[in-house]
Amino acid sequence: MLKRILYTGPLLLLVCCLHGQQLRRHALKCDLTAFLKGYSAAYEYRLNPKTSLELQGYFEKHREPGPDIFNGEWVAHYAERKTDTLHEYFNTILGSSGWQYVNAERPLPQVAEIAPVSTLQLSLGIRFIFEKRKSPWRIFLQPGCVTTRHRFYDITDKILVLQNVEKIWEEGAYPNQYRIKRRSVSYQQTRTMLLKNAWLIGLRYDVGVARKFGKHLFLEARLSTGAHLWLPYEEPAPPPAARRFWAKPALLAGWTF
Repeated sequence: MLKRILYTGPLLLLVCCLHGQQLRRHALKCDLTAFLKGYSAAYEYRLNPKTSLELQGYFEKHREPGPDIFNGEWVAHYAERKTDTLHEYFNTILGSSGWQYVNAERPLPQVAEIAPVSTLQLSLGIRFIFEKRKSPWRIFLQPGCVTTRHRFYDITDKILVLQNVEKIWEEGAYPNQYRIKRRSVSYQQTRTMLLKNAWLIGLRYDVGVARKFGKHLFLEARLSTGAHLWLPYEEPAPPPAARRFWAKPALLAGWTF
């Protein structure tokens, strides 16, 4: 009995594999247009001549945040001073130095509130295929769902006034008397940058056309549209793959086996 199982088992497995190859075609695809910004690939599993499942992945690394981006907290201290010359009797400003830094300490460089790092997107769809027998062309409609992981730095700034001092004195002799008003302000700036991962869920709908070239090679042109149910932020605008609504064309090259 054991020998029969050992002999017939591999044969049955081989028959099942061959039968599956006839009814269920596999396809690997590479998104050629995605190379402009990132990487994208897809796997399609043909359930029957009219229906298939597709799993697609997309990854995009955004521009480098720069040397001023970090993960943590940064505290800076600086002071500004302003000196005004006033008319003694009319209280009008005769001259002003404007705000000037007291020493070499400066505030932290200006940065945006959000600094995108990368976007990873996975989508699963069911494809409905319309084609004629022996025709190299086919049209498809593909509804599905999408999961997106958007990584970004969330940046907040808090400025605290530590000291605000104003001094006034008089200079000159009558009738050329004038007043000097000097105001000095010391600040503490606390910048917090946190690296966050936001997971988004949404819906996706693709429509397109494909053409075969021989038994294995094919090209596929599609228009992908989708929407996320929520966003971690809306200002500034997220990258296209992490926005609430998006639409993008794509050209894919694939190989069936």
